Amino acid sequence: MAAAVVAVGLGAIIAAIIDVLIIAIIAILIIAAIILVAYIIYKLVEFVRTWPNETADDVWDDTAPPVEEPIPVPETKPEPIPIPIPIPFSVPLDRTKKPEGGPYSVYHVHVNKPGDYGDYERGVADPTFIHLGVGEIYKYGITMFNSVLKRYRTFSWANPKELMILTNLENRNFGAYEWYAYKRSKTFARAIEDGLIAQYVGIRGKFPPGNTGYY
Repeated sequence: MAAAVVAVGLGAIIAAIIDVLIIAIIAILIIAAIILVAYIIYKLVEFVRTWPNETADDVWDDTAPPVEEPIPVPETKPEPIPIPIPIPFSVPLDRTKKPEGGPYSVYHVHVNKPGDYGDYERGVADPTFIHLGVGEIYKYGITMFNSVLKRYRTFSWANPKELMILTNLENRNFGAYEWYAYKRSKTFARAIEDGLIAQYVGIRGKFPPGNTGYY
């Protein structure tokens, strides 16, 4: 009799365990089904949102007219232009003393796309604006970097003028001339830079828009 009772009890426990396992399996299947349905809905929504843009891009690629090659920037030298750009063949240096080497190179930034650009004055935060044509000089400078673009990318955080020049170099409104002098001492590079600025002032009667004076 006792054995029968024990057997019945064990049977009930096993049945209860089986019921719990069945319920757990059903719950897991339901959760998995919900996740699968949610994923399918997400992918459908994503497809519906991106399909028009992708289709428009495909249509544009198939139908857009060919565009001209952009003006190379900014490491390439500008094409010859019919307006006077002051490029000195000599600057006031002590020719009896051999210029020592160093990390500084001399460059200029010029205009590729005509437009109104900031004309800066020393001590004045906000520039006025001046209309510049293609090829006109915007700024002379010296740098220790191996490219003008890298120089402005490094210092674009410093002030709005630096960021403006970088933006115009990157969107090809500006180009750069590299180099008037390459890997020279700071004294030599500054003398070349000031000689360039002086010749510009002699021709235009003012400093280049991006230079606020001699250095």
